[in-house]
Amino acid sequence: MYWFAGTIHQTIIKRMRTTMTMTTRRGKEEEESNTVLFFVLILVIMAIRILSYGLMPLHPLWLGALAEGLRGVVVGLYRSTSTVHIHQMAPPELCASVSLLAGAVYQGLGRSIGSLVGGYLQNTLGTSQTFLWLGSFDIIFAAVFMMMMMTAV
Repeated sequence: MYWFAGTIHQTIIKRMRTTMTMTTRRGKEEEESNTVLFFVLILVIMAIRILSYGLMPLHPLWLGALAEGLRGVVVGLYRSTSTVHIHQMAPPELCASVSLLAGAVYQGLGRSIGSLVGGYLQNTLGTSQTFLWLGSFDIIFAAVFMMMMMTAV
């Protein structure tokens, strides 16, 4: 699944480059805008996945399959996009160290804090409501992130 998501990532970037040739942005700025678009895409797909978990009591079979199928797509797109972004931002001699640090923050810190906060919300709100609230927050966060990045470019 990671290979498939990475292939999709490369295909979409090639397609975006051919459609963006008429704009004034070139080179590194164009590549940075591509990674920003992919991070927004990842947030939107993740929101659909989380909302699917929240709606599972209504239609458990097909929403569960959708949510689990989107997991591989999200992880594959995130890993490939973050690797591209790190190699764009970090100096060449530090790319490996920054990649390792980003993976540690994502796998260690992000998952442990997410588990603690998610467990608290699940205890307080209930499972379905927790996923619905987090999915809604993810959509809002994607919109705010996109607006911030559009004004920065």
